[in-house]
Amino acid sequence: MDWSKIEGARQHKRVLILRESKDKTYVCPVKHCENRTFFSKRGCRKHVDKKHRWYYYFDEKPSERLIDQAIRQQPTQDKFKNSSRKRADTSKMPHYSITDGIGKRYMEWLCAICGGGMSEVQATQNGTRVMKFFKYCSEDDEEELTTEHIDYCIGSAGLICNFIEHIGKEWGLGSSAQFGYLQAITDVIDFRKSCGLSTAVLGNLAISEVYINRGKRALARRKITEWAKNLSVEVLAANNQWATMDEMETVVPHHLQRYKDVLLRCKSYPLTSVSAAELTFATRFVSLYLFTRVKGSRPMTYQYLTLSMFEKSKESDGFVDQTEFKTAQQYTFDSLIFDETSTRLIDEYIVNIRPLLNPKCDYLLVTRSGTQFKAIGNHMSELVFQAIGKYVHPTRYRQIVETESSRVLSTEEQRSISLDQKHSSQVARTYYQKRSSREVATSGKLAMKKLRSTKVEKMVKRAVFSSESAVSDNEKNKKADGEDDSVETVVEMFPPLFISLR
Repeated sequence: MDWSKIEGARQHKRVLILRESKDKTYVCPVKHCENRTFFSKRGCRKHVDKKHRWYYYFDEKPSERLIDQAIRQQPTQDKFKNSSRKRADTSKMPHYSITDGIGKRYMEWLCAICGGGMSEVQATQNGTRVMKFFKYCSEDDEEELTTEHIDYCIGSAGLICNFIEHIGKEWGLGSSAQFGYLQAITDVIDFRKSCGLSTAVLGNLAISEVYINRGKRALARRKITEWAKNLSVEVLAANNQWATMDEMETVVPHHLQRYKDVLLRCKSYPLTSVSAAELTFATRFVSLYLFTRVKGSRPMTYQYLTLSMFEKSKESDGFVDQTEFKTAQQYTFDSLIFDETSTRLIDEYIVNIRPLLNPKCDYLLVTRSGTQFKAIGNHMSELVFQAIGKYVHPTRYRQIVETESSRVLSTEEQRSISLDQKHSSQVARTYYQKRSSREVATSGKLAMKKLRSTKVEKMVKRAVFSSESAVSDNEKNKKADGEDDSVETVVEMFPPLFISLR
């Protein structure tokens, strides 16, 4: 909302001045605000920007009539942007509890070896999805969840189909998410079967499973189609989300001089004033270096990289073996290897920059408050955009690496790259298929050329190219006398084929 366009707004934007109180807190300048006290100026300013942005142009919040009038007067393009449907935050959708009653028993079954065999995180996601489905099927918000209600919901194919349509249209979820909800409903059906059910209920569940299985197949096909359409290299490049390896190689040199300046000031004694923003930049640069020069791994790998892990790498030829991350269930090990340059750079960061952040944990990358450095992918995207003006996050970078490998490396080297990245990219697979189909079409055309008669090929080529001037003359004649002699022209070009037309 552009508050400056509303009637009665200030001519110039108000400067927000926050002063520290006696108890070292900051108070929101808006009267009757529910959250008025903050422990930092930055937190108070963010609160005003998010909750009371109108305060920069008004002393009191404008009436709803003035706000609606300003929205109606916006250009059509702005209205479309404001009205465009965004993906909903499904974590706030109503659902039954998974910490007590039937929800708790279902969670225990999901985590059991002979049940779902899931980790706690996976079970929580699965259970929450199912409880959202049961809440959707409930007519009374205060109704308790019972086994009869569960059997009624999962035994009704109509409710299941309506719910999947609802989360797609109203919640804005894609085919992959809808597939996940169907899988969660399949798991709760198995849970109820394990409890022992009557013949009538089992008959209803058999009907539901037919619809669920067919829905999964339809969503799987739709998901592949969406990936091929929205995650192709051409679409990503058009959206400024794709870069070449040559462009990515310029990102680290672009920020290197600034990092060296920050590092020199951190080394100086007595310590030259180094701002918190510069220390944050240094941490972001190290994370960028790790992604682009060490290994294009998943953000969680570097987020949980500890000092002890890094120190052990010096005793094992630079290798760091990690087994407690997201890929541990699919890959037993996810190893990093630090060469001499990367080891030296990180050592200097640990000795000269990290202590100034007052670390409160053992993780290698920390924030200005000393806690674990998170959202690493977003920070990498910012630095890449500053360097080359394109939006590239870690996942996209791995896709760029793997796609580029198909053009430069051999098949065995491509396989090594794919295994090392721990990455199975639909983007890369689509690119491979497209490239392979073009190669097959080209080689097939050359092979067919060997089978065809050279004499006929030359005759057809001569007839086609020599007919260009004849066609233009015929068009002029047709406009002059209104006669259609297209058949005669074709007969002249290929007389053996059109003898019967005479």
